Amino acid sequence: MASKTNIRNALQALGESTVGAGNAFIGKYDAFDAASLSAIRIYTDNDIRSYTTVNSTAFRTVIAVVTNIVEVYVRKTTAQEIEGTFDTLTETFCAAVGADKTLGGVVKDCQVTNITYTISGDGSKVQGFASMNVEATYSFRENII
Repeated sequence: MASKTNIRNALQALGESTVGAGNAFIGKYDAFDAASLSAIRIYTDNDIRSYTTVNSTAFRTVIAVVTNIVEVYVRKTTAQEIEGTFDTLTETFCAAVGADKTLGGVVKDCQVTNITYTISGDGSKVQGFASMNVEATYSFRENII
């Protein structure tokens, strides 16, 4: 059965293949040191569940859609450099998800559903992040251990 931890771990492996080993972190509040940028941070945003049957006497099948946020952090000298790096890193990550839609068998399906970009800073130290929503879908039978 898939778990949010297994999903985050699989996304971390894809993140490391995108930005390099040691530069993909799990958790919303991990601090990056300046040397680790470009880096990726992964955390779970929500977990939505639905049931395929409504029956209190039988085991129900649960369909879970877990949304993880994958944030790509970049520091460069110009906004144009950041945009180019965002293009490369987000396309590489999306291609990795597309090539392994089950995250190594952890989930039934996985897809990037939204990407937003934020750039800030002065002329000498511009930084930004691209935030990708990654939805992973899996199913399990309720109350079966």
